[in-house]
Amino acid sequence: RKWQEGKKQDVSLLPAQRGARPGSRRTPKEIERNIMKAYRRFGSNRYELVLLFKPYYLDRTPSPATMDRIKKRYPLNQRRER
Repeated sequence: RKWQEGKKQDVSLLPAQRGARPGSRRTPKEIERNIMKAYRRFGSNRYELVLLFKPYYLDRTPSPATMDRIKKRYPLNQRRER
């Protein structure tokens, strides 16, 4: 029936794409930069960073687990390639 309503196109037999698009739920770069600046300046843990940014970003404030992921993505000491 679905195929008949889709004017018998082969594309209509394929499953529809589901879920979030790649990169659509990632924290914006601007917020990540501000988090890393605060982390490098104050050396705060993830819970303190959430409390620090809560008044500014309100509902867009990343969770403590996301803060850890952001800190892991941009390490403090960059290793030089030789």
